Amino acid sequence: MEQSKEILKKANILPKLNLCPKNERGVPTPNGPHKVKALSDKLVEGTDNDGNKIQMVKYVFEEDGEQKMYRVPLKGKNGEIHYLVQRLAEIKEGQEVILQCVK
Repeated sequence: MEQSKEILKKANILPKLNLCPKNERGVPTPNGPHKVKALSDKLVEGTDNDGNKIQMVKYVFEEDGEQKMYRVPLKGKNGEIHYLVQRLAEIKEGQEVILQCVK
């Protein structure tokens, strides 16, 4: 689907970094470590599972020479800053890290 990829590229839409894709039964399944370079983060608006507007942090990483994005809610279910946002705040732009979904 090269034409679709080109359309997304021209629209400046990055592919998602998928750390835990759903298997054939719809169950999220970890797919191993991803070595990425942190490029940027930005506060954006998104929606939760109920369709409510929430603030999210959009991260841009580079994996295997390709830019990919990963979005995280700003706050967790407990109302505090999401754990992953806290941990990724410790990383400097340009730093390489390994991200992995752990079940």
